Formats: sequence, C-alpha cells, structure tokens
Amino acid sequence: MLSLLRNKELEEKAHYILWGDEVLGDFEDENALSEFLFFSGLKKRELKNKIKILILFYFFVVILGVILSSYKIIFLIPIGIILQFLTLINLTQKRSEEFEKDYVPFLIALASGIRTGLDPIVAFSKCGELFSEESLLRKKIIEFENKLSKGKTEDEALVTFADDIAHPDLKLFRSTMILARREGASLATCLRRLAQVTRRRQSFRRKIKSALALQKLSTFGICGCALIIAFIQLASNYEILKEAMANPIGSIAIKTSISLILLGLGWMLYMSRRRI
Repeated sequence: MLSLLRNKELEEKAHYILWGDEVLGDFEDENALSEFLFFSGLKKRELKNKIKILILFYFFVVILGVILSSYKIIFLIPIGIILQFLTLINLTQKRSEEFEKDYVPFLIALASGIRTGLDPIVAFSKCGELFSEESLLRKKIIEFENKLSKGKTEDEALVTFADDIAHPDLKLFRSTMILARREGASLATCLRRLAQVTRRRQSFRRKIKSALALQKLSTFGICGCALIIAFIQLASNYEILKEAMANPIGSIAIKTSISLILLGLGWMLYMSRRRI
C-alpha cells in the first residue's frame, strides 16, 4: 500500500515538473471522434458546413430507399461514414507530414540560436522567420506568439503549442522546453537529441516503406491475376459462369471469393498506409 502511494506521489511530482498545473490535452475527457476532428485541422465553420451536407445527403439516401423500396441503398450510409472517417485520418496524416517537413530544421535552428546566447523564447519566435509563409510550423509559431501577446504565460503557451498536430515527438518537445526553463537544464543539447530521434524515426519509416513495397506489389499482382482469370472465363465460356451465378452455392462461392480478395487488398493497403 505504501509503495503504491509512493508511486502515485512520484507520478504526480513528475507530472508537475513537466506540465505544472496545466492539462495534458484539450481532449483528455472527449471521445475519439472529437480528437480526430481536432487533429484534422478543420475550422468550425468548415466542419459545420460539412456536417450539414452529410446530414442532408444521408437523409436523401433514406428517403430514396423508402420510395424505391430498396433498403440496400441505405447501406450507402455506413459506407459514407467509413469514407469520411478515412478522410479525417488522411487529413491528420498530411498535416503531421507537413509539420514534420520543417520540424527537424526548426529544432537545429532553435538549438543554434540558444547556443549563441539568445533567450529560448526569443529564439523560438525568430525561428519562424526561416520558413515560408505557407509553412504549417511557421503558422504554429505565430499562434504561439499571439497567445503570449494575449496574456498567457510562457508555460501555458508552450503546453498548447501545435496541440492540434498528431505528431508523436511534439509532446516530448513541449515537456523538454518547459522542464529546461523551470530547472535550468541545457536546452540546446536536448533539442539536438530530439532532432536525432525524429531523424531516426524518419529513417526507420523509409526502411519499412521499402520492405512493404514488395508485399504491396505481390498483393496487386494476385488481384490482377484473379481479374485476368475471371475475364478469360467470362470471354471463353460465359454460359457456365452464368449457370454458376444462378446456382445458390456457386453464387455464394463467387461472392465470397470476391469479398475475400477485396478484403485482403484493403487490409494490405491499410497496414502499409503512411504513418508518422
């Protein structure tokens, strides 16, 4: 019991050192959907318009299914929801990749600025000038400066820096900045180590991508062969294929085969998708 209490105290102390009294994230008590919407970078107005259009579309699908007495059309609704979910994942991934493109140069520039004697916050703000106006990282630095100008403390602004970017190294960067400023640690060395961690992650991701390339090629090859065989069978003996489709067992077997091929293709693409 005493050991559990001590571990709890150590955990709370570590949390205070890293984050103070700030929360770890805006969506700690929210659901996964809110988190996906947050990381996708969609503005509230865009999100409201998108939701209205989707609701109207699904309502139209339901009405059409009732009018035509074809409830199979209603299956378009879950398919549409899945597609929208995949779109959110894709937007989140693209934003993370766009941020990571400038993240390592930003860390190196920040470390170099601190080594020259600049205050970490001043060096942090000046690093934004190194990137183009379209750079996502520069926009996040400008947001950080705006939070400071509105009266937030440095710790509060650092805790929420780029909090809508789903990058695994950002939380470590924020905690490093806060901890170094509170405890007086050497920040330049920590930043260079963070840059090395991100570079190794990028290198590992490239190796995985090259390793999966052959597997993806094999998957597309198998699906292509299945399509070629089906086309040859259809061209050479259409009547037998028609009889097989008319037979209950043959119809189930053909549909099951097609479903398994599509499922395998989708699963392979899902497993080999881009990740940060």
